[in-house]
Amino acid sequence: MTKEEFETLVGYPVADQEYKRAMAVYMACSCSLDDFIKDYKAHKCDLLLDIAESLNFEKNQKEHANDTLLSLAECIMSEVEDAGENCGKHLATLRDHARIALGARHFVRLCLEKGYSLQDADREYLLRALS
Repeated sequence: MTKEEFETLVGYPVADQEYKRAMAVYMACSCSLDDFIKDYKAHKCDLLLDIAESLNFEKNQKEHANDTLLSLAECIMSEVEDAGENCGKHLATLRDHARIALGARHFVRLCLEKGYSLQDADREYLLRALS
């Protein structure tokens, strides 16, 4: 819907920024246009603030979880590298857990950034990615 159509439905002119925010909210919700306009007229400021707050909270939670996961994987890989080959299979299992937690792309990147040794699976991933 155009800005002009939106202004006609709400009954007053709106700033470009307000229109863009309203359209983002409408596209994200699963209500009819009539219901959205009715709710928007009644609660526009509260509704937009609540949604923005909720999205910001979820974004922060996701970033925190990603940071925690990366820190954990770095800790695991540091222990694996420090212990060397003395602990054998147990360290290989820890390394595999770190690889699964981060995903192959991020895991190989971590190994390259930190100077950790690459194993056959890591090299195969790089070869596939570069092909």
